[in-house]
Amino acid sequence: ENELQQKKREMANIIEQANAAYEARDQAQAQMAALKQQADREHVEFEREWKELGKLIENDKKMKEYMRTKVRGGAAGDKPGDAAEAEDKHRKKITRNAWDTAKSLVT
Repeated sequence: ENELQQKKREMANIIEQANAAYEARDQAQAQMAALKQQADREHVEFEREWKELGKLIENDKKMKEYMRTKVRGGAAGDKPGDAAEAEDKHRKKITRNAWDTAKSLVT
């Protein structure tokens, strides 16, 4: 009878260990799922920001090309001084807006 009681205690101990292992496995799987969801959300956000920054860069390239074209035309005397100042202000405003947008995306 002592042997039987000893075996019952061993079985109860083994069952307890198995239950603890199952709980640990379930917690690890839940944590993995949560981390995967977080990584997916971060990836989507990264792609959105990357696309937006790509648009900003493309707009900046277009603006630089536009400005080069205007400067070449202005060098020949096509443009009065007031128009050059207005264009410079416009360019600075666009650049400032692009930087503000880029900074807001990063934060």
